[in-house]
Amino acid sequence: DDAQMDEYMNHPRWNQTFPALPLVLKCIDHVNTPVMKADLWRYMILWEYGGLFADLDVLPSLSPRFNALQLFDETPDVNAFFVLDSSLSSQGVATQWYMAAAPGHTLIRTTLETALQLTLKAKRADPLMTTGPRALVWATDEFLNWAPHRRKLQVNQTYYHGGVINGTVDMDSFRLLSKEVARNKHKSPAKLNSYRSMNMTHYKARRTGNFGGKGRTCLDFLGGTYFADDKTIFYQGKNLTVKTGR
Repeated sequence: DDAQMDEYMNHPRWNQTFPALPLVLKCIDHVNTPVMKADLWRYMILWEYGGLFADLDVLPSLSPRFNALQLFDETPDVNAFFVLDSSLSSQGVATQWYMAAAPGHTLIRTTLETALQLTLKAKRADPLMTTGPRALVWATDEFLNWAPHRRKLQVNQTYYHGGVINGTVDMDSFRLLSKEVARNKHKSPAKLNSYRSMNMTHYKARRTGNFGGKGRTCLDFLGGTYFADDKTIFYQGKNLTVKTGR
């Protein structure tokens, strides 16, 4: 629930690993946009523990039958899987509503750091443009050492950290699965009704208010500044690393 999520995300042990996290959480709480917090939470859980994350409305394919665990057995050189985003299939990008990864995966960490960076620089609390799909797309380009937003991912191809063509089993990697293996019924009225019955908010009903007044970013609201390297901020007399560049 929300209280447990807050307890997990606000634990002091994160301050050294992701020092910008408490600042971003302040901005999110200020505008009351829990969708953004949930995005960050899923990255943190996957990075620390590994496993498989799927949105509430994601259904596995029955024909052919989809077996997530079998994926790792059949492809021992791959330690993360994503599904082609059905709404962005023409762009060849991975979805964040279905993700499976080993603990400590570099792409998951890069996605979390990218989400923190985008939020600090954002003027509006828009999950799609900060903690959601954009964070994963931009992080994927960085993970592969690709020029931003220039290349498309191919289904059923293995990608290795740094854009290495033929990687080894000890390298972080991922594979993009066809959108047929899992379905996201994001337009279903039944889904929206079930959300309301559980007192949950669909992302389409998200709040997108300003962080600190017109033209001010999250970091402006907090009173911090970015350094020229775009990866470090200055806040209350301290230099805090937002992105490690790993």
